[in-house]
Amino acid sequence: MRWLFRSLVTQLALAPVMLFCHALHALPRPAFRLAGEGLGRLLHGCGFRRKIVAGNLQLAYASELSSTSLAELSGLVYRNIGCTFLE
Repeated sequence: MRWLFRSLVTQLALAPVMLFCHALHALPRPAFRLAGEGLGRLLHGCGFRRKIVAGNLQLAYASELSSTSLAELSGLVYRNIGCTFLE
């Protein structure tokens, strides 16, 4: 009986998230893409794993790109992550 209670609590806790996801998928494709890019920009602005992303880009492209280009690429990486997360 205890597992049933835990399952019910989990389902109730996830219900708003699932409703939000279903609402997003009802959006037209361009609006959905903009929502994903917005999420990515929010993550980038909050500094979520920014040092890790910058370090990886530095290792991969240090000899090919300037620091300004690496910063721009970092923003694009976050936008891609936002879109992927929403999909």
